[in-house]
Amino acid sequence: KALFQKNQSDKIAEANAKLQVHESIRLAHIDSLTQCYNRRYLKEQQQHFLQSPYHHKYCFVLDIDHFKQVNDTYGHAFGDKAIQRVAQTLKAVFANAEAQIIRYGGDEFIVWLSSDELMEQHLQKLYERLNPIVVNDDHITNHCTISVGIAKWDGNQSFTKLFEQADQALYEAKKAGRSRYMIHA
Repeated sequence: KALFQKNQSDKIAEANAKLQVHESIRLAHIDSLTQCYNRRYLKEQQQHFLQSPYHHKYCFVLDIDHFKQVNDTYGHAFGDKAIQRVAQTLKAVFANAEAQIIRYGGDEFIVWLSSDELMEQHLQKLYERLNPIVVNDDHITNHCTISVGIAKWDGNQSFTKLFEQADQALYEAKKAGRSRYMIHA
């Protein structure tokens, strides 16, 4: 009986150790502010994204317009709430899609969408829900907007090239006046 209990104890300890390892890996891939994937996860998974069985693959790069001004005017706690609001909205918009939402850094997010549906349907929902973003914090309410750059994978380019194209489209959206999206041609 003592041997049986020792074996059971060993099995439980082994199972707990495996759970702790899995939880550590999960936490290493999750941004604590937004509960979205983080840049480390993106780096480790980029090849996997390109191998998705879906025909259409898109990279969205987006950020909050004039975010530095929001932080400077209302404080970093308010800026964090704006970032969290964007993350919540992204999760809601892409809840039924094969999408990975990544907080790339600061107020910048990447959405990797693998879909057999048209990207325009997702983009329309995203744009309707995020422009403007209403952020409330006690006695402060502010309306923020976002800009989005999008690139479609051509089947050959690297993830880095795809990201650069989406980032360039984001830059063009900002240059054209912000609060809009641009699709890399």
